[in-house]
Amino acid sequence: MGRIVALPVILLAACGRLGFASETQQSDDASDADSSSDSDAGAVAVAHVATTNESSCAIDPSGVLRCWGANADGEAAQGDTNPRPTPVVVPGDWIAVDGADYSYAAIARDGSVYEWGTNGSDQLALGDYNERFSPTLLTTVDPLVTIATSVYNTNGLTASGARWAWGRNTGSGLGTGDDLQVEVPVAPDSSWSSVSVGSGHTCGLKAGALFCWGDNSNGDLGIGNTTQNLAAPQEVLGAQWLVVSAGSAHTCGIQIDHSLWCWGSNFRNELGDGTNTEQHAPLHISNVSWLSVTAGADYTCAIDTNRDLYCWGYNNAGQLGVGDTAPHTTPTKVAGTGWASVDLEDNDHACATNVSNEVWCWGANTAQELGTGDGMSHPSPVKIL
Repeated sequence: MGRIVALPVILLAACGRLGFASETQQSDDASDADSSSDSDAGAVAVAHVATTNESSCAIDPSGVLRCWGANADGEAAQGDTNPRPTPVVVPGDWIAVDGADYSYAAIARDGSVYEWGTNGSDQLALGDYNERFSPTLLTTVDPLVTIATSVYNTNGLTASGARWAWGRNTGSGLGTGDDLQVEVPVAPDSSWSSVSVGSGHTCGLKAGALFCWGDNSNGDLGIGNTTQNLAAPQEVLGAQWLVVSAGSAHTCGIQIDHSLWCWGSNFRNELGDGTNTEQHAPLHISNVSWLSVTAGADYTCAIDTNRDLYCWGYNNAGQLGVGDTAPHTTPTKVAGTGWASVDLEDNDHACATNVSNEVWCWGANTAQELGTGDGMSHPSPVKIL
């Protein structure tokens, strides 16, 4: 959720729950993540990280994918359901990965799409409702360069900006003009530069213009009302947009002047304005100059132009990474600097990469989702790779 995808790029930077993009970083983020290497002896450089409810995955710059966590639904892609408390390699050569709930979707170097994990709603669009414990090829979609998943569905973009979508169409979030399940991937529209998927709504960018569609129960779409289940893209007013991230029931975006705006549900202070008041149109958040933002379930994280990381919202398990478990109603700095991307797909843990291609995780760890191998929660970032 809230993950965001952007073109041209060989990485998926968030979800942003989905988000896909979850989420997303601008082009300089991607180049920084690729250009540096880990100087620690025996360490692994990491280009991108993705999280789900009880697991995490990371791709290094050479295309090696590693996953870890509870693996009860095969999220570690090892062909079984045995727990993986530390990272294990998933065979293949990969360029992008995103996850939600208890499943993942990833893109191989040739653009082909593979999926694994839970499939109770046929969200994998593989023709049945069976779980997959190892990567399974989705044969009915064109080669993709970026991908974004939510609990119910998946969106992906081709190199030309064509949007492919499949899965359960909760809240008309697939943007296919109806609310019918999409069991075979379809390409409903084109010319997108990025797209981000929330629990029931989706947002995307076209030539700097921002559009959202789907569930709008909490003002998720940012169009000034709560008219529900809008199947056609609705333009969100504002200046030119650089980044968007759709969370569970809220959305955040960054405009061309690097200002941050959020809207939708604010029950857990996820908008970061110091209140818990729901907003139905974009609301300016802080005076910091921002580079990227990722909206999660009940919390949000963003990276400023100095590459410092800030998080805010619900924090019962230390998922904000600020060293405590108290809620934070405004952006609060996370220790460290040089951050490149962050993923918040899970309700209570998060992982991020920095410009040295390291991956750090924090929050709940009862399902081994942090990859530390100790099963202990960590309210501050811990280096994993």
